[in-house]
Amino acid sequence: MLPHEIVSRIMQDQIDTHWIIFHYNKKRSVFMLLYKLFFTAFVGGMGVSLLALSQSPFNDETKYTAYPLIAVGAIGMLVLLHHIYTMFFLKSNMIVLTENGVVKSVRGKTFFWEYKNMTDVKQVVSHMKNSMPVYSIEFREANGNGRIFELARGREFGPSQNIYEVLKTKV
Repeated sequence: MLPHEIVSRIMQDQIDTHWIIFHYNKKRSVFMLLYKLFFTAFVGGMGVSLLALSQSPFNDETKYTAYPLIAVGAIGMLVLLHHIYTMFFLKSNMIVLTENGVVKSVRGKTFFWEYKNMTDVKQVVSHMKNSMPVYSIEFREANGNGRIFELARGREFGPSQNIYEVLKTKV
């Protein structure tokens, strides 16, 4: 069965008993949307307000405060739009562990890797200063090109530790 057919069957609730499915975390996605919306509105709004309240839009004070805030707000808007685009595919975003391999469907694109071609599967922990660690799952394809694939990052599909534990039993 082709990977996109597996995703279609799951979306129609025709699930094979041998498949282990990790759906996209909808609660996290909504929370992150609200966070990005607040951040973009706050920072961009603050920059626009400083620009509107300044006496001259091109003085040094405005140049070093308002314009950078507006730029960060614009970047935040792009990130927000990308997140909204991802939310259009909430039902089809998933990771499926089948008998033969892994199917990953994200934003309408479907990928498939056979277990025999997956090497160096590892769980990577990223630590950022003053924040909680972020867990991700990475692997290499056995064909030797050295390309590293990231299967899951953070809690996109639920805790990545759960996906890693099941994946290690199959690889």
